[in-house]
Amino acid sequence: MTLDGHDGYIWYTLEDTNYGTPDNDQTWLRLPEVENVSGRGSMQEVKDIRRHGLRKRAGSPSGKREEDDLVFDVILTDDSQTNNVYDTFLKSIFDSAFDSIAVNTKSYTFLICDDPTPVNNDQFEYYYGCILNEVELVIAEGEPIKATLTFMRRNSLITITEQHVSGGNVYTAYPTIGAYLLWTQVTVTKKTGTGWTNGSDKELDFLSEISLSVNQGGEKKFRLDQSDLCKGIHFGGFEVTGSMTLDHDDGEEAEEVELQTWGDLEIAINDGAPAGTITLTNVSYEGYPFDSSVNSLITVDIDLVADEVAFGE
Repeated sequence: MTLDGHDGYIWYTLEDTNYGTPDNDQTWLRLPEVENVSGRGSMQEVKDIRRHGLRKRAGSPSGKREEDDLVFDVILTDDSQTNNVYDTFLKSIFDSAFDSIAVNTKSYTFLICDDPTPVNNDQFEYYYGCILNEVELVIAEGEPIKATLTFMRRNSLITITEQHVSGGNVYTAYPTIGAYLLWTQVTVTKKTGTGWTNGSDKELDFLSEISLSVNQGGEKKFRLDQSDLCKGIHFGGFEVTGSMTLDHDDGEEAEEVELQTWGDLEIAINDGAPAGTITLTNVSYEGYPFDSSVNSLITVDIDLVADEVAFGE
């Protein structure tokens, strides 16, 4: 039978002791509400050696085992009913400090199977040494909150045999009901006393969309040790960027651009109890561009940059 996207059941487990290798008999958690996965499969760089006096290839030694990033597009959910993507992969995982101790570099192994009960699987896809390098969040009117998680991975294995088991792995069941985090549960506030011109906290109640990207500038490290696998991830530049679409109302944001001011933005997700807050520090707007036409709202798409981001309760 030919497989399609419905045949992908996704689990993950923390690599507690060794980068790129999970312990045996782990508890594997389901990754909930995945809409799309890209970067699956294995890759191997092969060198094309040519020399004078020979038309065909003279050799094909292997180069670096540098596989594509593993990328998940997910819908965020309330953790009271599902495994917490927010707490596990977002909260406190990014740190702008130039310090390897401060940067959360937890690595995971992901498992993608073709059956919800692993013992019945015909194929196991293992992706090792997965470290979160980039997160993109999109909050748009009429939509659940969506995130794209980009993991830099070390290597992969596609097999018909379950791995990393001596006694027995535990695979969590998928919840029967998922409570989605929605756009109606989000407020965006310019915090007073942080540089903006507003004299008190100012909710941006004319937004229709806001997106956010956090990138750690990860780079794979390779060493001359007779291995084609990377030895770890180096984190370079730390970038926080985003954009927001708003109704052209009183021009307050245009004033912020003209005065070259900046300040903190707080994105709060509240589903009856606080699900999380995202605080952007020292946000600057990159212009206030807009077009207009009759019988249509005038909207503005503002790009923004920030110094830091904090994911909290």
